[in-house]
Amino acid sequence: ASAAAVPPPKCPPGLTGNPVPAYCIKLPASYKVKESRITPKKGSIEYDTGSPVDMLSVTYEETPLAELAKQVEGEMKFGHDKLEKKGDLPAGNKWFQGSHEDYARLVTLFKGPAPLTLKCSFAYQPTKKAPSQEAIDACKSIVVP
Repeated sequence: ASAAAVPPPKCPPGLTGNPVPAYCIKLPASYKVKESRITPKKGSIEYDTGSPVDMLSVTYEETPLAELAKQVEGEMKFGHDKLEKKGDLPAGNKWFQGSHEDYARLVTLFKGPAPLTLKCSFAYQPTKKAPSQEAIDACKSIVVP
């Protein structure tokens, strides 16, 4: 079935639904889906943020959350990257905050529709043109219906 045939999930007020995989996310009003590359087992949804330096994407795969958390931590400690903070979100989900050169990066991991794990990544330049707090918090707002 094509993604167009799948209706988005019913989401709490203020959240935008994504049909495949089903999740809800609180986005700034101007953000729209730029490109979706989806298969049943893995894929990515990239958002058009309206800024050339703000990058928001949600990827998903069948890797268990604990394993993905190790990968994200490894990525965020690699080379010139710094892992600055990490923590837990409700229901066993996780968040990570780090930086790379001019960029700050926030990554969240959510248990998606089984057996999928969702990874939301938002990178931006805090010193040049910082996005709104709503944009920075988008990855933490994900709800899986």
